[in-house]
Amino acid sequence: MSYVERTWDNSLRSLPQAEERRRRSDVEERYGTAVTETLFMTIRDGVQFAIHDEAFLRPGLERDGTWLYGQQYPAYQLVETRSSLDPRIEELSLYATERYWHGRGTVLRRHSLRLEGFASLHAGRAAGELVTRPLVFMGSRLTLNLSTSAAGAARVAIEQPQGGPLPGRPVRLRIRLADADLYAVQFTES
Repeated sequence: MSYVERTWDNSLRSLPQAEERRRRSDVEERYGTAVTETLFMTIRDGVQFAIHDEAFLRPGLERDGTWLYGQQYPAYQLVETRSSLDPRIEELSLYATERYWHGRGTVLRRHSLRLEGFASLHAGRAAGELVTRPLVFMGSRLTLNLSTSAAGAARVAIEQPQGGPLPGRPVRLRIRLADADLYAVQFTES
């Protein structure tokens, strides 16, 4: 959870439910001025947490029930679920409360994202390229988890560590993206 102190300025006054904000500030100033959002925290070694500073769940569109103190309290942990759009697809779900002590009860909202969808290698319309360190792989099939625009593209070359075509191990990957996000690369058996 990220707690952001704000002051009564034109930006805050232009958000929805200005009158409710003023009433809430009469009880406690921060109840009308502060905004909460969700950050992402990871742990790799079981000891040291890393908190990522950018908002993971943002307050969203400026509408009633958003941009308020106490908004978007996330539930502990991500859950692997089936997509509600296509049950053959696995996704990750995150649950967060909305309207916490605002109005007639709390709402629990499910947010979903693609597996391995937390970070990506991104390229805009001007293409970009990545060359991996030499690696050894098992399997005969290369799978990419990526997303492109209609005009976007992804190309992959498997090269010897010194460059040039295969055969040979270890190898390196040369990945060229245009208007695309690459989330993960995996070698598997076909």
